[in-house]
Amino acid sequence: MAGKDFFDVPKTIANTSQGELELPILYFDVSVRQLNFWVDYEKALPKLEGTGLEPIRFSNGKTIVSLVFYNYRRTSVSSYEELGLAITAQPQSSKNKTWRLMTIFGIPLISGGISAYVLELPVTTDIARAGGREIWGYPKFVTSLPFKFSETGFEFGALDPATGEPIVSVKADLSKGRSMKARGFDLVTYSNLNDWILKTVVNVDVKYKTYLNKPAEIKVGPAKHRMTDNLRDLGLDNTQPFVIQTTDSFRSRLNKGEPVAQWKTLPLPYPVNK
Repeated sequence: MAGKDFFDVPKTIANTSQGELELPILYFDVSVRQLNFWVDYEKALPKLEGTGLEPIRFSNGKTIVSLVFYNYRRTSVSSYEELGLAITAQPQSSKNKTWRLMTIFGIPLISGGISAYVLELPVTTDIARAGGREIWGYPKFVTSLPFKFSETGFEFGALDPATGEPIVSVKADLSKGRSMKARGFDLVTYSNLNDWILKTVVNVDVKYKTYLNKPAEIKVGPAKHRMTDNLRDLGLDNTQPFVIQTTDSFRSRLNKGEPVAQWKTLPLPYPVNK
């Protein structure tokens, strides 16, 4: 539901260690820079061990990993930045084991129920961290996320919160070539919280500029951090994205997650709600 009534929805209150949050969280004015990568299924599979989920295997034998930077200028909670590392994923009980690869002009159609597991989610505020971990089970941690946007490209990165060393840095030059406009779809995430698999729908109102096969510089830094290991294990160091999407007019609603299955095989790769 887009347009003037997009944010006119019922609200509830959730308590966190940093105070109350009104749900859904509303994002009124956001810039997004998203890079999508083809990754070998076998590289992604171990990253979901212990979650009750598995990567989505497309008909080319690969899965999709996304690196997405959000500049949240105005929201219902605060202004902050966020950097997501996500793997397209589904519950292990899912009957569809191989997804047909459908494309338009070479762009995979990431819609129709395709969902993702958020593997890393650094943010820049304590309230964003607390809400993400305690309400949704997202693996958030607070750190510095330097970025710079221009008319011809963008840069962003993440620093180790303990040492200040780079975890990752990304740079893209979009000055040459043409882009296509593409409307974004609602997002679905799976996460783990309190022995449950949660399914969360993020309602989205956005049109992206979409660039195919544009060169980008992705450098995994020297920081000794879990996110650094995940980026390297997935093979993203010096890897090129197959598509880049950008927008400076992203709006969304982050809804409360709904439990879809119990999952008590622990430990998880990290303590999601601490």
